[in-house]
Amino acid sequence: MAPTPPQEAPMPRTLPCLLLLVVSTFGQVALTTGPFASAGSSQHKHVVKDAAGNLYALSVAQDASGNRPLKLQVSPDGGATWLPLTVAINDPTSGLSGTNLTNGCCLAIDGTGVLHIVWASYYYPSFYAQHYRQYDPSGGTLSPIVSLTGVTGAASTSRTSAMNIAVD
Repeated sequence: MAPTPPQEAPMPRTLPCLLLLVVSTFGQVALTTGPFASAGSSQHKHVVKDAAGNLYALSVAQDASGNRPLKLQVSPDGGATWLPLTVAINDPTSGLSGTNLTNGCCLAIDGTGVLHIVWASYYYPSFYAQHYRQYDPSGGTLSPIVSLTGVTGAASTSRTSAMNIAVD
């Protein structure tokens, strides 16, 4: 019987996976943290890019008092760093505080750089409310809050959880 030639030891299968994990984590930046810190479970359109290359991110935060302010941030460097914008988007009548807190949001941008913001309070089985507001970062101006639930004539008990926004 002929001797078996020496073979190289196989590379452990976990090594490539670990290398990929380590390399991919260097490019990640936390946008928000806290007890809520989310755009909502079914809302996925919350980062947009303007003509100058600035990224804007929208999320729902929760402060120490239990309020749920919408948190708007900007990144001038492609997402490496994020700067909070001190703009009060939602208010006590639209989910900032009270019983039915904001728990979802989404964002769009138009060709002039105006941000279009939709947010909601969805509480199964009996409360659904959506709101809309524009924010112009160049001038720092906010439009009035519009109750989309009210405009459509839907009762707050009607299940209207269709969070999305598109701007033509």
